[in-house]
Formats: sequence, C-alpha cells, structure tokens
Amino acid sequence: FVIDSSDDAIHSNGDLTINGGEFTLATGDDAVHADVSLTINDGKIDITRSYEGIESALITINGGDISLVSSDDGINVADGNDGSGMNPGGGPGGRPGGGGPGQTTTTYTGDNYLYINGGVIVVEAAGDGIGTPAAARMSLPGGTTTAASMVHAIVGDSEGDDAEGEALPPSPFGRPTPWGGTTEDLPPERKAELAANIAEAIRWFRVPLPSVRLADQDPIVLAGREWFGLYTPGHTADHLCLFDPTEGVLLAGDHVLPTITPHISGMIEGDPLARYVESLDRIASFDDIRLVLPAHGQPFTRLVARVGEIKAHHDDRLEQLRTISHDTGWASVQDLSRRLFAERSWGSMAESETYAHLEHLRLRHEAERREAAGRLEYLIP
Repeated sequence: FVIDSSDDAIHSNGDLTINGGEFTLATGDDAVHADVSLTINDGKIDITRSYEGIESALITINGGDISLVSSDDGINVADGNDGSGMNPGGGPGGRPGGGGPGQTTTTYTGDNYLYINGGVIVVEAAGDGIGTPAAARMSLPGGTTTAASMVHAIVGDSEGDDAEGEALPPSPFGRPTPWGGTTEDLPPERKAELAANIAEAIRWFRVPLPSVRLADQDPIVLAGREWFGLYTPGHTADHLCLFDPTEGVLLAGDHVLPTITPHISGMIEGDPLARYVESLDRIASFDDIRLVLPAHGQPFTRLVARVGEIKAHHDDRLEQLRTISHDTGWASVQDLSRRLFAERSWGSMAESETYAHLEHLRLRHEAERREAAGRLEYLIP
C-alpha cells in the first residue's frame, strides 16, 4: 500500500489490526490511527511524513519493521477519539477537535496501554518519540526501539523566566564563540513569534533533566534487557552510547551515522576531533556488535567499515585545510570554513567544525594561531 493523504492515512473508528503487508504512508495528520485499539503483529510500515505516526488508546506491537517520521509524537497513546480530524481552526489536522469529514468518532474511556513485545521500531520525532498521558501504562518487554528527537535548540530570553517561574538556560543564538564573533541570532520576526508563544516554546525546548545518570560501562535495564553505557565524546562532550552485548545491539545516538558524518563541535574544550576518533576506534573494537541503531537514518550492520569511512572523511578535511591554508596564508576560521564547506552549509556549525580541525592540527604542532582584531587566525605551514 502506498498512501499520501492530508488526513489520517489509515483510520479506524474502533479497533485496527495489521497482520502483515508493506505500507508506505505520508500524511498531514496521523499515519495509523484507531480510536479504541491498535495491534501490529507483522509487516513493514514506512511512515515518511506524519503529524503523529501511530496513535490509539491501546497500542500493542508484537512484531514488524516500523520506521516513522513525525512532526509531533512518534507513537502516541491517546485518550479516546481521534482529535486530529481535518476540522477548521486547529493546528495540524485541525487540532483540537473531533474527527474529520465523514468520521464518526468513538470515545474510549478505559485505561491507556502501550505494549511493545517485538519488532524493530525506528522513530524520528520532533515531539516525543513515545508519548503517553500520565495515567498510561507501558510495557516494553521485547523489540528494539530507537527514538531520535529533532529538537536541538533552546529558545527564549536567556535572562528571563518561563511560564512556571523557572529560569531559562542560556540561549545558543548570538553567543560568543572561541574563535571570535558570535553564533547566528534569530531573525526579529522569529523572536517575536516565540515570545508570543513562550509557554509552548518552553514546553518543547527546555533541556530535559536525566532521570538516570550513567557513567562509562554502567549497566541499565531497559525493555527487559541489560545495556551498558559507552562514553563516546566528540560530537558532544557528554555523548553516551548504549550496548546490549547479549543481542549485539548498539544504540549509537549521533556517534556513528550510516550516511552522514556527525558534527564535531568546536565548542568542546581540548581536541574534540582526537576524542571523537578515539571513541570511533573504541566502538569498532567490539567484535559482537551486530546491529547499529543510529539517531538519524536507518539501522545498519557494517559498523567497522562505516567507522573507516568517517575517519577517512576527517583525514580528507585536514588535507583540504592544508591546501587551502597554503593558498590563503593567515586566515580566520570563518574564511577557512567558507573555503572548506559549500555555501549552503556556511554558518556557525561549519565554523565550529573547521575550528575543531584547526585546533587538532595546532595541538599536533602542525598549525600556528594568532589573534587579530578579536578573531583567531590560523596558518598551516
């Protein structure tokens, strides 16, 4: 089945069971919705676009291969009827409101449950990967689930308070950088929009507080499995992977991605590129990793080969910088980044990664650094 719809792609006013088949779904609302209960026993479900990917009051996933992208919650245990019909006046799908045109909604008043007993589930959600009301019951005894949030920014006035009186964390926009200058600021109209909706913005962009803290090699039991934390700095200073040695599964986060190279942040002190490469080598040394679940992209198995490709990419970046510096002489991080990256990528992230590579060379005594007019300049002899 290939479905591209503005309302729910697959909708039931009562119960819905999927026993198999292949589904490619794109929708402006829910991809798979049932008012009362939804059971997925098997099948391949690829949700390329949705507001909420899978939604019902009772959700049971016993098997299948599920990959979904959503602009709100990926898997949503929702109370009762479908509040996402195409009604006027709401948000996506007319939220809030009743069912769409021609839909007679069924109001479910029982308990909410989510059971994941099997299957492979990959969620890339702008909201919650798995969203449940406070009273919902959740059981995750089996299956393999990885959820990635696409929200990376903190918005609002860094000196102000949120709607509940809590101090907001510092904004990443318009702040000083170690190489001179500042990160990009938000346009005035975007700032005004966020200020007018500050309570909603804070709900999505507040930095979460960890409920469990793991150090390197600490164990944790999730979904009936014992996982171990693997400290892998480089992309961020505190990046942690989770490894299940019994099943050979690695939750890789942003450490190893199948088709793109993770950003190496120049905002980390020391030599973030060297720390990242060391972390890559460490992960590649595990002989029993059979499946990698990344934060972006599809699951993959060729971990050692992918690590080699990423390391070769950074070696190539370093060689490019040597060539560029030979041509330009002393140059700022911004100028070098605009020679190293395509124009579509210019900005703070390109400068940050360029700075990380330049500092790597400097700390290896392969580059010189000086300050000019408040900005760092580099020369690679």
